[in-house]
Amino acid sequence: MKHALNPVDKTLLIYLFTLTIHVLLTVDFVPNPLLHIGANIFISVGILLIAFLHKKHSGQIIDFVHLFYPVCLLIWLFPQVCLLRFTVIPQDLDPIIIKWDTVLFGEQIYVKIANNMNLFWKEVFHGVYFFYYLSLGAFAMLAFRSQRQLVETYLFTLILCMCIHQWSVVLFPSAGPIHLRTELIPAGFLFIPIMDFIYNNVDKGGGAFPSLHSAAVVIVSVFAEKMFPKWKILIYLFCASVLFSTFANLYHYPIDTLAGGVTGGLCAVLFPKVYDYIQKNGNT
Repeated sequence: MKHALNPVDKTLLIYLFTLTIHVLLTVDFVPNPLLHIGANIFISVGILLIAFLHKKHSGQIIDFVHLFYPVCLLIWLFPQVCLLRFTVIPQDLDPIIIKWDTVLFGEQIYVKIANNMNLFWKEVFHGVYFFYYLSLGAFAMLAFRSQRQLVETYLFTLILCMCIHQWSVVLFPSAGPIHLRTELIPAGFLFIPIMDFIYNNVDKGGGAFPSLHSAAVVIVSVFAEKMFPKWKILIYLFCASVLFSTFANLYHYPIDTLAGGVTGGLCAVLFPKVYDYIQKNGNT
């Protein structure tokens, strides 16, 4: 039925329902469980309301909101699971991750890079990391009028990838090397303070392995290259810069970045096929 719940709506509703069940089952280990339950119910009702309004009205504003609200939801959904990361395993598993990282790379290259990079380049790569957040919606918003089907496929791929990776935060908590930032990252003058504000007030950290930033930027880049093939070199340069910045800025271990890049690539290949299957079987 036109303007009914679309695959992204359904993905988010399933995710919110299962996360709420998890909160109820682990309520003794959840900080402020009523906040999580109430927020999940509020968001679910909001999704249903947006879908209902889009079904009744075909205006450009409601169409845009229905298409892109999931990107805005990520401002809450990722920090939320970081708050829930000790509900299954009561501590971060960084010692395990560090061992894997050392076996794979031989040394703590993220520390070496942070020690040797000057303030200018640290600001540059914090700026790259900041623009990652904008890239989640920017390319799709520029292309949605002319390449609607591709944009819808992208949003389904991104959100399903996000939901799966957010569960990995709950099931495999890892803080990353963020505790080293105080010693190795200076106060900065623009993007470093911006990223410090984001991590202190929004992102929170705690979902390091695999890196969701890495997975998402791979998906963004794969679809952005299809939307804007003339920008291919710049898009993949941006992708490589974000991947590098994840550990150069001491938010992730290199193995987090590698794992996230692999899972993001798999999602970019497999999830569009899932979306096509849903579309062909009339489940939208």
